[in-house]
Amino acid sequence: LAPASVSAATVGDTDDPDLLGFSVHHLANYFMDLVRAKYPDSGNDTTIYKIEDLRELDTNGIIREEGKDTQCPIDGEKGAAYVHTLQGADHVGPASIMLSYTWGYSIGD
Repeated sequence: LAPASVSAATVGDTDDPDLLGFSVHHLANYFMDLVRAKYPDSGNDTTIYKIEDLRELDTNGIIREEGKDTQCPIDGEKGAAYVHTLQGADHVGPASIMLSYTWGYSIGD
């Protein structure tokens, strides 16, 4: 599992931590493992709003849980974006594409 902190070297790979993105490798190999572990009966039809239901702000989903104790490299506050919890070139780097989705879409292989 990826450590819950960002090293200076990771953030330094891009001049702007706002432009970091997670890799397809991370999505397919790490993130999907988190989804399967939390929702073992979902198969490949776990929806985004089930993974991170923003209607229930008092309950962290997979994404907010990963960043809740990480210091944000942008504002220095506790609580970071999911991408800022990742380390290593296999997991995070400068974003080169944007993946657009809606909350009702499912995630799977």
